[in-house]
Amino acid sequence: MAPKREPLTLEDREDISRGLAKGLDNKDIAASIGRDESVVSREIGRHGGREAYRAWKADTAARESRKRDKERKIDAGPELRERVTADLKKGWSPEEISGRLVYERRRGETDMSVSPETIYAWIYAQPKGELARAGIVLRTGREQRKPRGRKKTGAKIVGMRSIDDRPAEAGGRQVPGHWEGDLIIGKGGKSAMGTLVERVSRYLCPNASGFKAKRLRTGPVPGCTV
Repeated sequence: MAPKREPLTLEDREDISRGLAKGLDNKDIAASIGRDESVVSREIGRHGGREAYRAWKADTAARESRKRDKERKIDAGPELRERVTADLKKGWSPEEISGRLVYERRRGETDMSVSPETIYAWIYAQPKGELARAGIVLRTGREQRKPRGRKKTGAKIVGMRSIDDRPAEAGGRQVPGHWEGDLIIGKGGKSAMGTLVERVSRYLCPNASGFKAKRLRTGPVPGCTV
């Protein structure tokens, strides 16, 4: 299967963080999330390196960077800005503007192109009231766009804490007594499997049979005596 080409998600970055915590190399981390090794290497290097990488910080920085790039594209091109502004004043949606430019580009009538997301990012980066003063009123009437993306499904882990919250002494696997816990919840939250791994010895305590997801989410893994 070819590696995915879309931007990394927060879930991907959490998997990268977990892989680093387990001491996996970049190649293995990349394989686990279906990405090219170079993508993972750049991601880690860009956001603190193997020792300082934090998923939520990396995701926040990446989103801010994409937002700035989208805002700059329209502002940096006077012709594109004039075209987008004129079409918005006509009541066109960002999707219609983008689609029309694609059509015209294929016909050789323009060399401009812009995605709907870029137009939305530019619109909502404007100071409050600026659109109305320019005679632009979006069909939705909203001042902020509803988030789009993958809908989260499945059972939730009550009281879940990020791996980034672990103490510094647990990061290097030098001090015994620190455990990694993982929980896999089945369809509809009707079944679950919990595991505990001691970080220094790698001693494993798995448990899957006879326990419901609710019990495993709210207490220790039964049957594991340490």
